[in-house]
Amino acid sequence: MIRSLYLTLVPLVLLLTILSIPLSASSAALTVTPEQFGANGFDSRPDTEAMRKAFNSGADTVILKEGSKYIIDKRITINQSIKIVSGKRKASIIQHSDKQGIIYFKNTSAVNTKAAQKIVKGSSYISVQDSKGIKQGDIIELKSSKLWKWDNRNTLTKGEIHTVKSVKGNKVYLSTKTDDAYNAGKDEAVQVRTYSPRNIVLENVDFVYPKPSNTTAIIIDPSKSSSFQNISIKNSKLIGLKLIKNVNAKVDGSYFNLGTTKDINTGYGIQDYGGIKTKIIKSTFDRVRRGVDFSGDIPSRYGLVESSKAFGPPKGSLASGNSGFGTHSTAENIVFKNNYVKNFDYHFVSRGDKITFKNNTGTGITKAFMHTNYGDNITVANNTYISENKSKLEYFILRSTSFKGSIKHYGNKGLYQTYIR
Repeated sequence: MIRSLYLTLVPLVLLLTILSIPLSASSAALTVTPEQFGANGFDSRPDTEAMRKAFNSGADTVILKEGSKYIIDKRITINQSIKIVSGKRKASIIQHSDKQGIIYFKNTSAVNTKAAQKIVKGSSYISVQDSKGIKQGDIIELKSSKLWKWDNRNTLTKGEIHTVKSVKGNKVYLSTKTDDAYNAGKDEAVQVRTYSPRNIVLENVDFVYPKPSNTTAIIIDPSKSSSFQNISIKNSKLIGLKLIKNVNAKVDGSYFNLGTTKDINTGYGIQDYGGIKTKIIKSTFDRVRRGVDFSGDIPSRYGLVESSKAFGPPKGSLASGNSGFGTHSTAENIVFKNNYVKNFDYHFVSRGDKITFKNNTGTGITKAFMHTNYGDNITVANNTYISENKSKLEYFILRSTSFKGSIKHYGNKGLYQTYIR
């Protein structure tokens, strides 16, 4: 009988010991709530510290209580993979400081080395000076000392983002082939940095400033396969969501209302900064200077904006160059299709290489459906401008004299199709 009692008590003691381990010490898959760390979500006191602890607890998922309003007064930095989710009655994270961001997902570089040999365009690998610490699946960044072919600021350099397929000696094999050529080891230095393939998933959460503030709400720097579904960002006048050198980020069914004013030269709902394969679908942008912008200190590539909407004020209401969607100089192979834009100075802006606009619809008071003053290889196909309340389009394509590249256009419909060459 004593032996039987002993065999019963030992597992019970072990179970109680496991349950008593602090949340932050557990390495197993784990779901937590901010309330476990002291948050309330339904009062007027800041939950900043509780939210910080929850997001960095080691848990895989943080569940926010539906309908709650978590108040913070400092930006929360996250340095691990995490999913932050609420239900149909979305939770809100409300930033009471008008000088602080809301979330900074910071993924610092793990390895910093240089390319050791010349890299040809379309190569499946690069040779580096030291491959120690580079792992399969890592995000890998190449950044050249040479300016990119379409630089117009003397700061925008050649470069690109990939993931690591495998490592053999000092050869690093890439999951996708190189987009540019580099004379590394001779007259061109190529910095090579790698990052852990961490990611962040945000679902059914509102990120809010009580009033328009000169801030960037959320920064993701960088990540692999992050997802943003049914989120909203309100009143961060500079940028809503900034994706820095992300791989395969996806934004779906989200809403951005920044309250951007004429003094703001950014005002981007989403800025894809030097990333690759960013996909933005079924999202809406309001009171922004530009719904989505592709740019970076190195080129942003293979991005897509599809089935999304942007609403702006009539032309001349915001800082110059405002548009529903567009690219800066460092952008290549970007596609905008099946989108709807109303007002702005321009419905779309193109400054880059291989930029495509197809099957989009524009309406309202604007100067041009598409404007370009820099870059090459633009395609404008099967787009439509619709007059609303007798609104007129001055130009379908406005091509500044500084633009020296080619434009392929066909199947477009609208008023005043004038091309400036």
